[in-house]
Amino acid sequence: VSPADSSTHAIMATEGGAAPPAEGGVTKSAAKKAKSEAEKFFKKKSDPEGQALIEQGDAAMKEGDLAKAVELYNKATAVCQASTAEGVKKTKAPKEAKEGAEETQKEEGNSAAAKLLLSSPKDNIQSKPMRDGVPDERNYAKNTAEHLAAHLKATGGKYITRFPPEPNGYLHIGHAKAMNFNFGQARIAKAEGFGGETIMRFDDTNPEAEKQEYIDSILANVKWLGNEPVRVTYSSDYFQELYDLAVQLTKDGKAYVCHQTKEEVKKSRDIIRQAHIDHLDKMPPGAESPWRNTSVEENLAKFEKMRTAQYEEGEAFLRMKGDLMSDNPAMWDTVFYRIKYTAHPHSGDKWCIYPTYDYTHCIVDSLENITHSLCTLEFETRQAADGPYYWLLDALRIYKPVTWEYSRCNITYNVLSKRKLNALVMKKVVNGWDDPRLLTLDGLRRRGFTATAINAFCEQIGVTRSGTITTQMHVLENCIRNELDVTARRAFAVLRPLKVTITAGLDAETTFEVPNHPKDASKGSRKVAMSKVIFIEQDDFRLQDQKDYFGLAPEKEVGLLGTGFVLMCSKVNQDKKGNVTSIEATVKARGDSKPKGNLHWVSEGTAVQAELRLYDYLFKVENPNAPPPAAGAVPAAAAAAPAKEAGGAEEDEEEEEGAPGAPSWLEYVNKDSLETLSGALIEPSLLSVAETPGEAFQFQRVGFFCVDKDSTKEKPVFNRVVALKQGPLPVFEAPKPAEAPKGETKGAAKAEGGKKEGGEGAKKEGGEGAKKEKKEKKEKAPAAAAAPAAEAQPEWTKLDLRVGELTKTWHHPDSEKLWCEEINVGEEAPRQVCSGLRAHYEADKFCAGRKVVVVCNLKPAKMAGFESAGMVLCAATADHSKVELLEVPEGAKVGERIFIDGLSGEPFAPNQVDKKKVLKNVLPDLKTDGARVACWQGKPMMTSAGPLTAPSMADTPVG
Repeated sequence: VSPADSSTHAIMATEGGAAPPAEGGVTKSAAKKAKSEAEKFFKKKSDPEGQALIEQGDAAMKEGDLAKAVELYNKATAVCQASTAEGVKKTKAPKEAKEGAEETQKEEGNSAAAKLLLSSPKDNIQSKPMRDGVPDERNYAKNTAEHLAAHLKATGGKYITRFPPEPNGYLHIGHAKAMNFNFGQARIAKAEGFGGETIMRFDDTNPEAEKQEYIDSILANVKWLGNEPVRVTYSSDYFQELYDLAVQLTKDGKAYVCHQTKEEVKKSRDIIRQAHIDHLDKMPPGAESPWRNTSVEENLAKFEKMRTAQYEEGEAFLRMKGDLMSDNPAMWDTVFYRIKYTAHPHSGDKWCIYPTYDYTHCIVDSLENITHSLCTLEFETRQAADGPYYWLLDALRIYKPVTWEYSRCNITYNVLSKRKLNALVMKKVVNGWDDPRLLTLDGLRRRGFTATAINAFCEQIGVTRSGTITTQMHVLENCIRNELDVTARRAFAVLRPLKVTITAGLDAETTFEVPNHPKDASKGSRKVAMSKVIFIEQDDFRLQDQKDYFGLAPEKEVGLLGTGFVLMCSKVNQDKKGNVTSIEATVKARGDSKPKGNLHWVSEGTAVQAELRLYDYLFKVENPNAPPPAAGAVPAAAAAAPAKEAGGAEEDEEEEEGAPGAPSWLEYVNKDSLETLSGALIEPSLLSVAETPGEAFQFQRVGFFCVDKDSTKEKPVFNRVVALKQGPLPVFEAPKPAEAPKGETKGAAKAEGGKKEGGEGAKKEGGEGAKKEKKEKKEKAPAAAAAPAAEAQPEWTKLDLRVGELTKTWHHPDSEKLWCEEINVGEEAPRQVCSGLRAHYEADKFCAGRKVVVVCNLKPAKMAGFESAGMVLCAATADHSKVELLEVPEGAKVGERIFIDGLSGEPFAPNQVDKKKVLKNVLPDLKTDGARVACWQGKPMMTSAGPLTAPSMADTPVG
């Protein structure tokens, strides 16, 4: 139940009033005040003992022992006051910025990327905070004083991060964000005097997918973005140490060789998951692998048989002997080693058993003395204090780094999944991994994006723990647009030429000195020749003039950029169909003339033919990862597999595609994302750089372009980097069954209008003509484009309801009524949701592994300071004295959309539904029927495995 106000979700607002004084007269308010005081002094002097006392006070507060909590908080205050530990230093931003990039980076108040966000390596006793409700015996993330001392002696106390890509594909913009964070934090730590370095590590544990070409490309892009690792390592460098540690783990009885099939592993994990949902005290039959309790001697013998190639692939694999009673699914006997009869690109054919990522990652972090292991949020469960990352290091009795998770980089109108990128390349939807429409670093570089622009983008979006944020594509575009506006030289290019013959005012070819940049004289100038025949854009001429049109028309004057001339059309030549083939005109000195518009042009005598490639959005929908479903059917997205959890017999890096044939997301590729103009004309000065890939220019009134790698002096080729100005976003919603063809035509016309930079005769460099034309386009935009659904669409279908699975839950720190949870709804990262269910569900019944129903497209809302990006559906009595989570039938898949037979229509876009306009119209008709089936207007709400139900509540409202 979230995110909402009390009027929409009254379930949240039943209890109220201050807590009564506890025994001894200590109130909850007094305990909170004592905690606040302790935390204040801890910030000044971050003493580990003080932190431990604060955590103990928190535990006492949860147990209701307020007197003990106050005592512990007061002790923490005293310890921190007397401590010599250093707190977080803050420096005031100076009134005037200092010179030099390094000095500027140190100052508080710049971008988020210029701040040291990581804790001091000297304080790394508790490497990861414990999750709420997890007992202390499952806290595997504590370093011993001896381990920390040995680590600090080896590192000298400096910050050490790592950038660890798998060499199984090409890097994309998400990797740039990871580089910016990992290398950036180390640089800042070094600049602050603490010392800092970053290791470039290839996590090369899967020989089947790894190639040298990927390694070479990754190293080139790391260097291109300005990052300098202290050294380059490979996980395969540690294969012997990893094997030796696996043997030791097996000797200690903490690993075993298993022979289950992939299907059998999945079945046993389903049994474990159901046991947790049913709150069983012990695991039922079938939960454990039949080989889980094999003797140490037999496991060692089998592991040796694995190493010496005496099993077939998939016949045996080494698993951790974890904790099946843990509510962390990653602890359910994760796979550590598997057999692969494939030569390794780095270690050759020495090994036929290879460690998994889950086994390798944490150990190599420890062996390399990494202080802060920074990963994206999908690893959070594995790296929890009670997860396999720390369990393994604890079992091996070695140093434990800090782990820190942040959200992945998601950008609209594109995909960043390696599997999907590979599908686009293999199916030839794009022209290779460096296609400029892709957000691979090679693609962005070829398109004309610079390293500085990409780094500026990464710093602008910063790091956050919200898994639901998707950055608009125009944010990335603005970074390169702003840079090129300052740095790019200007030139003339005509995309679709129209011939103009000058019949008077120009006796012979004339040469003009034209500045290379109107605002930067240091960029010099160039000579541009003008003959009696020139070419202008076809769009810059109309037969009928209009009041707000700034191009050329019969008997109308316009300026010619760079010449001081005014051009007037005197004659129009047309073919039999009435198409304009050429025009005749006269020129004169500008003098006191004030023409509405100024046109760019090229001269027939010197113009060079070139190929211009105009790139647009690759997809027609904002989020291709979750395209709208087909009307009246279980959506294709419903078949999406649950997010990967550690422990399967095979390592699947990302999601499966679903049903055979073309996956649904490919149906939303924009087939007009590339327009190639082979007959464009450019000024001759551009030939000097025609074989310099990446050299960028502003083609005046057209856009920013750069030289492509295919370009030669004989055939120059330029890619459009970005338009001159941010135009309207594409109105590319998925096709609506009820939409009339006329509406589709309007949408297409609007999208086409968004492609034309500068427009027909619009003035260059922010002139009044551009402003008026923009206004004109806005007025002509079809009203239908603003609405994401047809008027007749049933209200219920506007909601994006999906099957979700709880991956993490904790108490809201500032509210006794609220649960905070992370929910996997089939997206790249879990959603963070806040629910008013504390009064109705204890921790053992609201835990990881439970499936729930989530409204996924509500606008995010703050709930006691927590941003909630969803709403969990429940059945509830009128007085809210009884509340039950809707039950999801067994077999329904995480991420699939809820549907009602016979109702068609697309959900509104993510994070767009206004609860007051849509949700309130749906809730009155949302209730369970006599059979406890959740219905809207009496029609069952369905999953692919059956209807949603309430456990015991019939004829009850749902909300």
